Amino acid sequence: MFIPHATWKTFIERRADIKQLMQSTVPSSLPIQDLNVELVKIYDTNNIKLTLNGTYLNMKPTTALFLFEQCVEHIFY
Repeated sequence: MFIPHATWKTFIERRADIKQLMQSTVPSSLPIQDLNVELVKIYDTNNIKLTLNGTYLNMKPTTALFLFEQCVEHIFY
């Protein structure tokens, strides 16, 4: 999934909101420019769904938090 630089910047700036969404138990969504970050239920399991320009990616919240804390921050800086 290709995420534009401006969206990455906003993603990093809203890190607290994103982490709070990922740790929630109530399905909800958070739009970040063209990227939509959602907490969804799949077979009674919480999942994070990233949607951008008709492309989506699902992952467990623990995986998303790991990627956010380890990979995204490293790649961005």
